[in-house]
Amino acid sequence: MISIFFLSVVAGIILAAPFGPAGALVADSALMHDRRALEGTILGAVTGDTCLALAVSLAAVPIRDFLAEHEKLFFLFSGILILSIGLFLVVNGGRRSLAKKPHRKAPTRRGAPSLGVFLITLLHPGSIAAFVFLAGFFSLKFSSFGNNRLIFVLGIALGSVLAFAPMGILFWMIRGKAEKYILYLRSFLAFIVAAAGLYCLARAL
Repeated sequence: MISIFFLSVVAGIILAAPFGPAGALVADSALMHDRRALEGTILGAVTGDTCLALAVSLAAVPIRDFLAEHEKLFFLFSGILILSIGLFLVVNGGRRSLAKKPHRKAPTRRGAPSLGVFLITLLHPGSIAAFVFLAGFFSLKFSSFGNNRLIFVLGIALGSVLAFAPMGILFWMIRGKAEKYILYLRSFLAFIVAAAGLYCLARAL
């Protein structure tokens, strides 16, 4: 049980650590939104990883079979979703600067980064494939994995927090010191998200 928990924490950190679309959205939220929105975005990323870990721990084989059967359709859907979020960052980023106070007007806007990162984390084909592989690896390595799925999910959740929270805090700390570079940073982050969406669309065509 301890080994499953420890390895799942490490796996959660590794899967969340690469600077992918979810990490880009967390960083973008730290640069442009208030602290509550940043916390919500980190929570959205962690929740996405946790839900994905739970899903594959319960039904890794059916999920893999579904993706194999509907691969192009799923890549098309994911590509459109991720690319739309990337384009939103591009359009929205050009209109705002740190000189202005964070937007407080609409609660739905505050929740948009959280929803976006949750959907990207949950539906990104690369994340799903990695978690399916991870569940298969754990089931082969640990004969008791079927009885310790909750331990696996909790470990992934903790690892995800340990990866996304420091990233958000880091970008939150530098936002005041790199004000004139914020637009360039946001453009770079938007490019990461949009590139992931274009890759998915290319796989679907």
